[in-house]
Amino acid sequence: MHTRRLISFLVGIWICGSLFMMWIVNQNTEGVSRLLVAQPQKMQQIIFTLTESEKRNLFLYAGNELTRYYANDWEWIQLFLGAAIVAILISARQSKQFIIVASLMVVCVLATHFLLTPQLIGLGRNLDFGPPDQFAAERRQHASIWNLYIGLDLVKLALGLGLTAQLLKRGPDEKRRRRSGKVDEIQYPNYGHIDG
Repeated sequence: MHTRRLISFLVGIWICGSLFMMWIVNQNTEGVSRLLVAQPQKMQQIIFTLTESEKRNLFLYAGNELTRYYANDWEWIQLFLGAAIVAILISARQSKQFIIVASLMVVCVLATHFLLTPQLIGLGRNLDFGPPDQFAAERRQHASIWNLYIGLDLVKLALGLGLTAQLLKRGPDEKRRRRSGKVDEIQYPNYGHIDG
């Protein structure tokens, strides 16, 4: 049972980290508006020659670059965390269902990291300094890839919550057996010498 608790703890870290990264992405985007409204005096002196649009693009670029950096690092952490969870499940001889669900979570991260993130970074850097009314096709493409990224992240979270729930759930037979102190009989003929 300790293995199940350990796996549940690791999956919980994974879920919390993913939720935290979603919050970071949101804050980096909203932070641009906050910076444009409330700029410190020294910042105003440094960027006073820039137009409002140029300031917005500069702050947006900085926020997006931070998001890209954090997302890339978090994806690598998720891959190592997922590999560790799958390895522990296999070594502890847990249910194949648990191993498959954990593996599917890793596949979601692999797909986002190696297929979607490079496209998001490439398109995003091209769009960071473009006027909002230009590059409509690229913006639509970026939005659709971003929606797919979020969709895979939500699938991963749902799988993680389901896995944790199943790992922590005890069946009624297991509870009864523990309370009564009964153990399962050994049904192997070669082990008869143990009692005699």
